[in-house]
Amino acid sequence: MTNTKIFLGGVPTEPDVTALNEAFPVSELLPGKFIEYSQISAVINVSPRSSRFKTVLDRWRKVAEREHGIVTKCRQGEGIEVLDDKGKLTFAGDKLHSAARLARRSGQIAARVDISGLSGQERDALLKLERKNAAICSIAAGKRTLELPQL
Repeated sequence: MTNTKIFLGGVPTEPDVTALNEAFPVSELLPGKFIEYSQISAVINVSPRSSRFKTVLDRWRKVAEREHGIVTKCRQGEGIEVLDDKGKLTFAGDKLHSAARLARRSGQIAARVDISGLSGQERDALLKLERKNAAICSIAAGKRTLELPQL
């Protein structure tokens, strides 16, 4: 039995990702390398301001990260940079900070839910959501402790 993928419409990204892999081989994607959007655009013949460009670039970056451990970061309006280990650590910290901010926002929205109109299953889902948000926020806060003022 073969592993097949069903494609449900749109333009496949695979040919463009393959073209990018040929133009920028994995062996050349060393930490510190910077690739301008104009270079990427020239390879795939798509404007850097188009949604197609973003779709293809996101897919290429995900494949590079998943299959080769190459983590890249976008510089807005300029291009992408291949990160070294220090850059990866900083990027990971930024992502955790963003996740904590989103979890706090999710918690604020969840706190505005009127539970009187919810079914038992929906209440359980709300409780589970609140627990997850609390866990993310507490992990992101690290070992910070609340210091009470001296009276």
